Amino acid sequence: MMTREGDHMQNEFPGEDSKVPFKTGIRYSFCFSGHPAILVKPRQMDPLGRWVWRTEFFDAYPAVDDALLAAGFHLAYLQVSDRFGCPSAIDDLEAYRVWLVQEVGLAERANLFGFSRGGLYAMHYATRFPNHVATLYLDAPVLDVLSWPAGLKAGRGSPRDWQLCQEAYSLTQTSLDTIADMADRQIRRLAELALPVILVAGDADDVVPWTENGERLAAAYQERQRADLCQVILKSGCGHHPHSLDDPEPVKAFILRHDKGHLPRH
Repeated sequence: MMTREGDHMQNEFPGEDSKVPFKTGIRYSFCFSGHPAILVKPRQMDPLGRWVWRTEFFDAYPAVDDALLAAGFHLAYLQVSDRFGCPSAIDDLEAYRVWLVQEVGLAERANLFGFSRGGLYAMHYATRFPNHVATLYLDAPVLDVLSWPAGLKAGRGSPRDWQLCQEAYSLTQTSLDTIADMADRQIRRLAELALPVILVAGDADDVVPWTENGERLAAAYQERQRADLCQVILKSGCGHHPHSLDDPEPVKAFILRHDKGHLPRH
């Protein structure tokens, strides 16, 4: 629950016994609706309640996360792995966001960080709940399951993950056609919503090829004359790894420019 002392917000988190120092903040690990959850509270809190929401791979290639934590942003994560952004996973993510807003006091709109397969969660969440998203930072993102994990296009694919993906979406051979244009529909929808997106990827990625994923999203924004809301940083000669940038400043600046933040009404 949240209490206030003067103008200072005091938060109490589940899992106080797991409270540990974490870089420039305090990390809390707990269970939310049956899923492992993490919340990092900055030592100096952003007055607008702004926050980063890692959709997968918490603390992997965290240069931008760390920079924003130092700037007062909370970091949040709910583990819904191996579900590839399917509708039930998005339901679980939204329940977590509601709790973070109502009980912790964070801003209503999150900055979604979709790294690799986390791109599926970020895109599907944003197209379903656009009013709850401030920005998206997509890094070598999977946006088309037929590219990865299926490997039915230029990407290498992953048979194990493709099997899990089909189970998550309850796909059969006869229903596979229903997912064939899912990426196009989601990409068009995101561009129509004109949510601010920054894309970082390697142009030599043969696991999640840029041309089959991020480039399609950038093109959709360009076609709708919204390129001002879709910044692209393409790393020459870089494969799927390493993610992120040596200097997080361009991504940090994009997020600070577009996320005006606001605390929820009570």
